[in-house]
Amino acid sequence: MFSVKQSNLSLININNFSPLWSYCTPIALHRADVTYDGGLYICSAPGVPSTSILHSWLSEFEIGYFDHLLFDRRRQSYFLGRYAAKRALNFLTDEDPAELTIYHGVFDNPVVESNKTPFRFDVSITHSSDVAAAIAFPTAHPMGIDIEQVDQAKAQVVEKELTPYECALFSHTDFGLSHPSMLSMAWTIKESISKVLKTGLMTPFSMYEILSISCNNYVYTSYFKNLSQYKSLSFLINNHVCSITLPKNTNLDISNILTHSSND
Repeated sequence: MFSVKQSNLSLININNFSPLWSYCTPIALHRADVTYDGGLYICSAPGVPSTSILHSWLSEFEIGYFDHLLFDRRRQSYFLGRYAAKRALNFLTDEDPAELTIYHGVFDNPVVESNKTPFRFDVSITHSSDVAAAIAFPTAHPMGIDIEQVDQAKAQVVEKELTPYECALFSHTDFGLSHPSMLSMAWTIKESISKVLKTGLMTPFSMYEILSISCNNYVYTSYFKNLSQYKSLSFLINNHVCSITLPKNTNLDISNILTHSSND
C-alpha cells in the first residue's frame, strides 16, 4: 500500500494535543488564469481531549455543541474533525482557532465563520474511526474530501451500491490493489463529490457514477459520467483511502504526500 512519508510524520504538541500521526501541508490549486491557496490536514488520535485542549481549539459555540454530545465516540470525531479543519485553515488565516466557528449548514455541510473578520474560505471534513481529514480552500473554488479505512465487510456493502458499469470498472482495473481497497476508493470518490455538491447521502449514488479511473505515481484520477466538470484524486494512506474532488481543470499535485510501501 502507500503511506505517509516518514519525514512528514510528526508528533505535534500544540497546546498539549498530540495526534498519533499527522500530515499537514499547504496546497496550490493551479488554474489557467489564477492559482488559489489551500491547506490539507490528516491525523489520527484516539480518545476525548482534555478541557484545556478543547478551549484552545473550539469556539464557545462549538464547546456548547460538544457538551451536548452524549457518547465519547461522537465527541471524539466532532473535536478531531474541527481540529483537522482548523489546522488546514491555518494555511489561509492566522486567526486564533477558538475565534473560528464551524457550523452545520442546512444540508449538514460545514460553514466557517470568524468572530472578527469576514471569511471567504470553506472547509470539507471527513472522519473514519480515529482518523480525521480536512481540506481548506477559497469559497470561489469548491472541493470535497472523504477518507475511509479499508475494510472487507464494508467493501461488500459498497459493492451493492455501485452501478453495473462501476462494478466492471473496479473489477477489471485494480492497479495491483486489493479489491476492498478499490471498493473503498469508489466509496470515497462518491462521498467527496457529494460534499462538493452539498447533497450528501440524499441523492442516489448512481448520480455520481464513475466513468473512468487511471493511476500515475500512486495517485488515482477519476472522472464522472454525469458531472464532467469535476475529477477526483485518490490515494492510500496508513490503511485508509482518501479522495479529494475538485474542478476538472484545476491542477493539484498531491504526490508529495505519498511514498511507496511493499504492503497492501
